[in-house]
Amino acid sequence: MAHLHGPAGTEGTAGVLQGLSRRELGNGSAFSGTLTLTDSQLSNIVDGLTYINIHTTTNPKGEVRGQLSP
Repeated sequence: MAHLHGPAGTEGTAGVLQGLSRRELGNGSAFSGTLTLTDSQLSNIVDGLTYINIHTTTNPKGEVRGQLSP
């Protein structure tokens, strides 16, 4: 599973903004999703306060996390 979360800086955590769907591709997979942003959510992305978190069964709280940047 994967989600967009925000607002939170690199040391914080935040609630889910949008779940992302997993799609199988040849030798791997990709995630996709659509979200209509509020002005506040867009500002949070621009300010580096939104992140993606990829969860696995081994690490259900998050295997990989990365802050979004414009």
